[in-house]
This record gives sequence, structure tokens and C-alpha cells, in this order.
Amino acid sequence: MRAPWRVFFTCWITYTVFWTPYIVREHFPAITLADSGTLNVQRFLGYTDDIFSSAPGRAFINNNPGASITGAIPLFVLRPLIAQVKAWNLQQPRLPVPPNDGEFFWRTVSEGLQYYFLLVAFLTVALVMAPVTAGTAAFFCARLQAFGISTASAVQVSLLYALATPIFFRTALLNHNMLVCNAAFLAFLLLWDPLERPALSSTDRAPHDQPPCPLRPLPAALAGLLSGYCLLCDWSGVVV
Repeated sequence: MRAPWRVFFTCWITYTVFWTPYIVREHFPAITLADSGTLNVQRFLGYTDDIFSSAPGRAFINNNPGASITGAIPLFVLRPLIAQVKAWNLQQPRLPVPPNDGEFFWRTVSEGLQYYFLLVAFLTVALVMAPVTAGTAAFFCARLQAFGISTASAVQVSLLYALATPIFFRTALLNHNMLVCNAAFLAFLLLWDPLERPALSSTDRAPHDQPPCPLRPLPAALAGLLSGYCLLCDWSGVVV
């Protein structure tokens, strides 16, 4: 089983190296959730057109919160480091802001938060998007091996999927569509059995001339949870 691990670390490192310093709407609830335990992004109102005020003192992004909740995990764990970078950034000299030139970027510069947001973008890729997509590719490799595909072919197909398709591009930033893709593909891989073996309950016995079949309820339950996570990330999860 060394091949899937090699696929995992190859993809994780590659995705992390090619991360994109791009802040999207999902970052803002992730930050507020990690900082204060709320999805209310009122303090970021005006940073992006995807934030809407719903009541006095309350604002939310116009999408499901699954990606933000996931992205908040490393931000919560690494709060001390992030707080130190933010404090250091606020102490740096402020630069003049050109009018109408990269509005969000220059707003972070004028407020002394550019390196803070860069760190947030990096952490959500290196510790969320990269390992999740790399793990999906590694599990793909393992499933191919389990059904008789040679190790070399399984690795090649997995790397082709991971690094030679838009999967590579989408993993470079916190992206709810990519998380839906990963969860849906993992659910499919859990349920996929090209050998079409029948599922057995714990009380069933396989015929003497056949090896016992693996239990299927656990993969089905995990696939169901992953499908629910798709819905938590985006309404397209209904399709999954």
C-alpha cells in the first residue's frame, strides 16, 4: 500500500507549492468562525459583492457554509500564529492606495492586513484543499489496486486525475465546488465494486466455493455522510 501514500504526498506537496493567493467569499465566514465562533461576517461587509446584510449587525455570504466550516479548522488550530502575523502586519508602514486598481488587494494593504490574508489563503490550501484532494487521489489509487489494476497503472491514472485536469487548478484555493467534487468522488469510490460482489449481512454465510464478501453497510453509511457534506457545501449536493 505504499503507492497510495506516495500519490498522497506527491499531490499534497504539489498543490501546496502551487497555491493561489486568492481570497474568496468562503474565507470570511471561516475567519469569523475561527475567531469568534460565528458565521456572521458583518465586519467584512463591503469586502466582496458576495456578502449581504440580512439585519442590523448581521451579514452572511450567499452560499452554503460547508467550505467555510472546513476552512475554519486550521485557522482555529493555528490562531496564535495567525494573531502574531496579524499584529506584525498592522505595525508595517501603510502604502498609498491607487484608485480603482485591484480594490480588495489595495483595501487589505491600506488596512495593514495583506500578509494576514495571504497567510489565511495559504493555510486553507495547504491544510484543507491540498490534503483533501490528495487523499481523494490516493484513495482512487488504492481502489484501483484493490480490483486488480497494476500498481504502475493505478499510480499513473491517479496522478493524471490529480495533476492533469482542472482538479489541479481548483485545489489552489478554498473552493466549495472542489470539496463537493472530492466528497462525491469518495462516495462513489466507496460504493464502487466492479466485481459486483453481493453484500452480506453479519448473519449471512458465503457458499463454500466463494470467499466471504466484505460487509457493505459501513461504506454505504460513509458515502451517505459524504453526500450530506456535499449539500452542506453547495446546493448542487442535491444531485450527489
